[in-house]
Amino acid sequence: MKKIKIGIMGAIRGSSFARTIMYLKDVELEAVCENNKESMKQIQPYMTDNTKVFEDFDEFIQCGMDGVILCNYFHKHAPYAIKAFEADVAVLSETTAAISLGECVDLVEACEKYNG
Repeated sequence: MKKIKIGIMGAIRGSSFARTIMYLKDVELEAVCENNKESMKQIQPYMTDNTKVFEDFDEFIQCGMDGVILCNYFHKHAPYAIKAFEADVAVLSETTAAISLGECVDLVEACEKYNG
């Protein structure tokens, strides 16, 4: 069976998801996106030698993952989720996915367009 490749954006809160991933037989931590070197210390114990590290989300989302867990600032989830949908990557938003009705509409429309 093919392993599901997951990426995590946001190392501090994402570390709890990474800890869980390391115990799942059919799931692997493909990549982490974090631009703060100090924050990376939180997630490093759960990374493998094959886990890729990115500072740029646009490069990160194109690395071949099946899904991404957004653990960045909650008010910035919707734009990143839309970029993930455009890259054919499934999204789990660990907090509220959008901060306004307009962003909710944008998010739903992107989900329907790319995951229809």
